[in-house]
Amino acid sequence: MTLQDLEIGQEVQIQIGWGTRSFYSDSKVLNRTPAGILLESFVVNGTVVKVNKKTARAFDFTLYALDPETGHRVFWPNLEIETVERDGNAYYVCSVRGYLRDAKESERRTEDRLPINVRGMAYDNQTNIGQEIWIQDISKSGIAFTAPTSIEFLQINLRLEFEDHINEQSFMMKVPAQIVRTENQGDLTLYGCKFLRVPNQMALYVWMKQTTKRDDV
Repeated sequence: MTLQDLEIGQEVQIQIGWGTRSFYSDSKVLNRTPAGILLESFVVNGTVVKVNKKTARAFDFTLYALDPETGHRVFWPNLEIETVERDGNAYYVCSVRGYLRDAKESERRTEDRLPINVRGMAYDNQTNIGQEIWIQDISKSGIAFTAPTSIEFLQINLRLEFEDHINEQSFMMKVPAQIVRTENQGDLTLYGCKFLRVPNQMALYVWMKQTTKRDDV
């Protein structure tokens, strides 16, 4: 079965993965294209989440659907998604290499760091004393922040907290992290941290942050 064997009007589900976290978006097959299918876009608070090749680099997409003939749940990993606009509406064009249902091919990617640039707090896990910081960026494995050089962190394991708002949706993140490197930047020190645990909402937050950022460029 290929992508183009899906029926027009059929409901499908897209899994959007980021590192060890993922979330799901319901969609519908609107039409077939020479290379795949056309799907309804993912909408959050009335805003279409647009996708291009640069946006999609940090994510893994898998499409799930029911085989119209057997009723079995089937999937296409390594899905490629890009937004197109037709008649003033935005849609997803979806394709997959070789149109194989169980394709195992995957690409090794360098980790992209997504700029965040919001204020946050870093809490000592033992004393629960917090220091104001500035969250710089996030990747699949870690997070970076800056703090005044005058501040000294006595523990390498911290709880980082920050809040961000995207398309009228609020994201409150609490991230256990471990400092793995520091870099002096004059009056500031840059702290590179690895995640000790990734919050459930992180994949959706990164997805929304990155797609919104690309749309604003």
